[in-house]
Amino acid sequence: MTFATVRQMAEMFQTSLTATAIRLVEFGSFPAMVVCSEAERRRWFKRGPDVPGVLWPHERVSPMTMAYEVLKGQATSPGPTDVSADAWFEHRDARRYAIREDSIRITDDLVLTLLWWKDESQLLELEGDENDDED
Repeated sequence: MTFATVRQMAEMFQTSLTATAIRLVEFGSFPAMVVCSEAERRRWFKRGPDVPGVLWPHERVSPMTMAYEVLKGQATSPGPTDVSADAWFEHRDARRYAIREDSIRITDDLVLTLLWWKDESQLLELEGDENDDED
């Protein structure tokens, strides 16, 4: 679940990086999300079927993310990095979890980010919290 994989698949299927990243999130074997950001704010996102609906990315890109650094020109696609989930998500327990982030610049003002969970038990806990809130 990296942009290196996305690039290989995009070349093989002759599709765009964005379309390929979305398909990888939708049909890949990891719980994942793709987020498109511009000028420090989220433009759109797509979550995979295994990512609980309770997880919404912040509206503004956090300085604690690689996406922020790529947008500011401070980094150029450093590859997958572990970040605290609260850098990306509003959920009250997000600070307890870590996610993998891979961010790349796709235009002068847009960054595409892949987020995925290595530890699926974190998502099960978050989903359980969501169900507890509904009771």
